[in-house]
Amino acid sequence: MIPFALVGGLFWGIAADKIAKDKEPWFTLLMLGGLAISVVVMASLSGASIRMAAWAFVVTGVLYVGLRCLFGKGSRLEMFFVPHVLAIMMLLFLPAFERARKRARELRKPNHALEPTGFWASGLPLHFSVLMVSSPVAQLGR
Repeated sequence: MIPFALVGGLFWGIAADKIAKDKEPWFTLLMLGGLAISVVVMASLSGASIRMAAWAFVVTGVLYVGLRCLFGKGSRLEMFFVPHVLAIMMLLFLPAFERARKRARELRKPNHALEPTGFWASGLPLHFSVLMVSSPVAQLGR
């Protein structure tokens, strides 16, 4: 998936550079549009929820805009690599962690599929069943 991030980031960067031609707000908006398309593609491929994809876009978009504010116009295409790879990694690993956490939660639940057998199948409460077996009246009837 790292090659996808490299190729996708390079494709969106070159396309945005050709379209915007050093016009600053438009270049950043086009790069964020490319990031949004990449996030949607990766979310659909990885099975991530819409909420997770939205958070991945927001986090990486804020990171990209922050990098643009800190470093300026000097390294336009190079600084898009970090948010793009981060978005791809988030959408690869977070759905897997979410599925593992859900599976662990399911394993901790009581298993109601087991059916009682023998004496316990009568449905009597445990304390009542024990009293019935150990009481002198119950032993006289045997």
